[in-house]
Amino acid sequence: MERKGIIMEMLPGNLEPHSNELELLFALELHYQGPIELAPIGDKVGQLVGGGDGTLAGPRVRGTVRWSNYETTGLDQVCALQVPGVIQTHDGAEIRFEGREFAMPLSEGSQQWRVAGALRFKTDDLRYAWLNDTFALVSGTFDYETGLAHWTAFVPRHATDTDQGEGQGDL
Repeated sequence: MERKGIIMEMLPGNLEPHSNELELLFALELHYQGPIELAPIGDKVGQLVGGGDGTLAGPRVRGTVRWSNYETTGLDQVCALQVPGVIQTHDGAEIRFEGREFAMPLSEGSQQWRVAGALRFKTDDLRYAWLNDTFALVSGTFDYETGLAHWTAFVPRHATDTDQGEGQGDL
């Protein structure tokens, strides 16, 4: 059997029943402010190009954010980003995150860039501990002229299906 046939035969039994269903985690607005350096969760990759603050709002998570951006730029105008940060939720929790994204200009010479990647989270706050066990997919834009980024983060639907009581991150 050819390799493609073997792979296709294996896939149906290994896929989660709802693996392609995503739900909104939050919409994020980031404001660039200059050389702000926060430590990544993992090893630092790339050169610090800046950081800032912002806000996020979603059905289960909302608050403010501080962030940094480490960047490695390729010859093809595609940048690999490492974006560590800290979310301070409206109810006092602290959630660390780290994003690994790619960015590229919308068109030749554009100051508007598209961004896509994934976020991971670390928190000791039990109300948001469910974030430790999932990744969020992010996509959005960054405007070099205004220093403003708009990202949207999504998680698999099952990631938020935990039995959450009153005050357990259920916003």
